[in-house]
Amino acid sequence: MGHDVSENWVNFSHNSTPGGPTAFIAVCTMNTLNDAPTARHLDFLLVAVETWLDVTNGDRSMWHELGIGRKVAEWFETAAVDDPSLYGQSHPSRNRIDAILGRLVSLGVSEAHELEVRIQTEANSQTPRL
Repeated sequence: MGHDVSENWVNFSHNSTPGGPTAFIAVCTMNTLNDAPTARHLDFLLVAVETWLDVTNGDRSMWHELGIGRKVAEWFETAAVDDPSLYGQSHPSRNRIDAILGRLVSLGVSEAHELEVRIQTEANSQTPRL
C-alpha cells in the first residue's frame, strides 16, 4: 500500500537541505533532547550534530538565530550532571565531542567555547600532579 509514517520521517530527515528541513529537524530534536537530557542519547546527538554541521556547511544562521549551538552546549552541561564522564579525557566519544565543539566554536558559538574550557578545566583537575 503506502509508506508508513516512520519511513516518511526517515526519508524526510535524510534528505535535509540547508535552511529548510534541517533547521526544523534540529529545533525539534534539540527541544526534545533538552526536555530530559541523558548521556544515553549521546550517540544520537553526536550523529545528528555531525550531520547538521555537514549539511549547513558553515552557515551560521541555524546555530545562532535558532540557538541550536547553545542548545547543544546546554544538553552536554545538563547530561554531564548525571554522567560526569562526558567531560573526561578517557570518554570513548571524546574525539567526536571535541571535534563538534571545535566546529561550533569556529562558527562563533560562545557556549561551545565555554564548554571546551570547562572540559579542559575538568581534565586538568584530574591530572595527577608530580
